[in-house]
Amino acid sequence: GAFDEAMLPTVSQMRVPLVMMHTRGTPLDMARRAVYADVTADICSELAARVALAEAAGIPPWRLIADPGIGFAKTPEQSLTLMRELPRFVASFCGEGSVRAAATLIGASRKGFVGRALGQPDPLQRQWGNAATVCAAIAGGGDMVRVHEVEEMRQVALMADAIYRQTFNAEW
Repeated sequence: GAFDEAMLPTVSQMRVPLVMMHTRGTPLDMARRAVYADVTADICSELAARVALAEAAGIPPWRLIADPGIGFAKTPEQSLTLMRELPRFVASFCGEGSVRAAATLIGASRKGFVGRALGQPDPLQRQWGNAATVCAAIAGGGDMVRVHEVEEMRQVALMADAIYRQTFNAEW
């Protein structure tokens, strides 16, 4: 809804889920807007304000998916901090007593911070870094991940779920 004023009323009328992603500015100026006192707290606060607008437009929390916007108006260091502090983000939106969204979505695949951490400028060569972000997202309580290497990251997600959420795929 940040870039299109008709988005929230349309989503409300259509009764479909909506991913609410944090960002600041536009793709042209978001890099210079990546200034935060406490990146996780600031993002939770700013996104909560947008969620409140969605709720005011008639979109209930059970149709909202909260996304911290990894890499959008965030430096590589801030993106890493968000990954480390995902439990705070998840608790802010889906935690007991603060249900503002039905789920969380983490989209870190092929992002610049992964390349910087790996020393790998080619996004197509960051699969193992992407795998680490999927595992971190699940360990941090994230509900959904956005990935590029779907089959490979499916395996990572299944294994991370087995470790961190004690789910086990017994179908062979």
